[in-house]
Amino acid sequence: ASAHVALLVFSLLFMPLTVPELPPEPLALFQAAFADGRAMSPRWWREGVPSSAPLIHMGIGGQIAGEALYICKLLVSFAIPLLLSSYRLWAKFYSGFIIMLMMYAMNCQTWRYPHWGFVALGYLVVAFWKLPNAAPTKTRTH
Repeated sequence: ASAHVALLVFSLLFMPLTVPELPPEPLALFQAAFADGRAMSPRWWREGVPSSAPLIHMGIGGQIAGEALYICKLLVSFAIPLLLSSYRLWAKFYSGFIIMLMMYAMNCQTWRYPHWGFVALGYLVVAFWKLPNAAPTKTRTH
């Protein structure tokens, strides 16, 4: 669960949410970049693939609805209690809130194509929903 919460905070704060426009011939561009190793450089990703700001930065800048920024603040502020709680019902609430964030993201003006931040949010919906219960098991003493 801690890796999922860390990925959630990282994707909200640092991962770009959307790609405003695809580069011309993206498949050929990616194949060439992976073939000669340029794709392993963060600079190539910044210059080769245009991207938007992360979700929280878009909310602060007014590019996305204010409700989405409020949900982001709630998710980040309750991240530590989620880690400390043994009740996994909280994780299912997180899954629902992330779905709402994804819907707000797709309704903003800058939305065109998904980027890594949106893909990470999609993964986290499934991960938080299927998170096993962490309740302590009964031990027998004979």
